[in-house]
Amino acid sequence: MAYFLAAKNEILNTRPLRTPWSLEQRVELIRLLNAAAHDARRTLAKLLLGQDLTEAEFLLLWACFCAAPAPVGQHELAVQVGLSKARTSGLVESLRRKTCLSGERSANDRRRQLWRVTTQGRRRVNDVLRQLGNDSSGSPEGSDADIYRALGQALAGLLAQVATANPAQGPVRGEAA
Repeated sequence: MAYFLAAKNEILNTRPLRTPWSLEQRVELIRLLNAAAHDARRTLAKLLLGQDLTEAEFLLLWACFCAAPAPVGQHELAVQVGLSKARTSGLVESLRRKTCLSGERSANDRRRQLWRVTTQGRRRVNDVLRQLGNDSSGSPEGSDADIYRALGQALAGLLAQVATANPAQGPVRGEAA
């Protein structure tokens, strides 16, 4: 555990690590990320009760919501949310049937399916955001908000690095989210 505490202190102090991370440190990071993701998904699942949306559907809808008004390619959605291509295909079709997303073919490449959030989809996202704003149990306060912000920025940077290093690499398995 001492190896992780030393690395954690260096990260929190924003100093670069002096040595490469060991396998044990990487596994510990994965464990911590998994525990944090589990907690975040539990909060999201609570917010989605009665919304007729699964967590994965909401995360796909959120990705399209954030990209609006531009459409998002189906492959990009799969990578952004961490789903297999097959699972993403089924979920975007479900969201289309619920009138939350509209699909179109790319003008440049007819094989590419692009998705855009609809008015109904924006309404559904805003309903969940309103609920989240009313839910004080999962709301970070004070310095905790800074930790969440820093974590979000660090994870976004890490994912961007991974995407740049391995542009064709998708998720390893069809689960996540």
